[in-house]
Amino acid sequence: METVQEVSNSQPVPNRIPFVKFMVLVSIASVLLSITTGIITSIIINAHISSSYVPRTIYTSSETTNVKTVSQESAVTTAVQSANPAVVSITVSQNTSSLPPFFNQGNQIVPVAKGSGFVIRSDGYILTNKHVAPDTSYTYTVTFADGKTYQAHILYHDPNNDIAILKINATNLTALPLADTSSLQLGESVIAIGNALGQYQNTVDVGVVSGLNRTVTAGDQNGTSSETLKGIIQTDAQINSGNSGGPLLNIAGQVIGINTAVAQNAQGIGFAIPITQAKTDITKAESGLINATSSQQFNSTI
Repeated sequence: METVQEVSNSQPVPNRIPFVKFMVLVSIASVLLSITTGIITSIIINAHISSSYVPRTIYTSSETTNVKTVSQESAVTTAVQSANPAVVSITVSQNTSSLPPFFNQGNQIVPVAKGSGFVIRSDGYILTNKHVAPDTSYTYTVTFADGKTYQAHILYHDPNNDIAILKINATNLTALPLADTSSLQLGESVIAIGNALGQYQNTVDVGVVSGLNRTVTAGDQNGTSSETLKGIIQTDAQINSGNSGGPLLNIAGQVIGINTAVAQNAQGIGFAIPITQAKTDITKAESGLINATSSQQFNSTI
């Protein structure tokens, strides 16, 4: 019997362990290198961002830091608060002995009309309308917002415009600043303050300049007298009976006009004499050039 020997065709298997170790080490080294590169890159980028894009402190001048943005509402409030101490109501009274017999109640002083005015000098100069303070046959009582009252006398009448200046015996009063109206523009915000209806002292109304250089014919409520006024400011700020002589202010609290008339049978159409027309009168009054001779009788709020 023959013995058959099994012959193997496979070759001896080499030892692979060192190669595997080598590949593992290479992989670990690659991972470590990637991590290290990422960390270094992150540090460089963050350093660049922190030096270039982080918001920096801005150093401004004192002029810049003092700039304030003021809303229209707060501007109106500030203007009114500043102006109110200088706006007055004017009560016009008459001795009844000078009235017609039917109204004659003996030698009594009775109020016959009410209007408005405002202080233009701290030593007691008050600007108003001539139709509010028509002549020396009447007596005039000025009442301030704080309730203080003074007797006033006519210091000056403008012979051509509806402007009068009264004087009271007082000092250290708040006086309103007078604006330059030469650059007044349509649409500018304005504030009217006055003794509305002769009852509501220092009533505030807000509007705009609706027209410039108007010519109007203004008369008393009885229709007994009238005059033509030129260069007048038109406004939609409510100018009621009793507001005559009160100030029309700009948003800065400066006087741009003297409230003087309203359109009949219309709403939101009032008129004011530009304060520029009164500046010459103020200078004359300060110089003692008195002209208070006009006469007008009335019985109303004006």
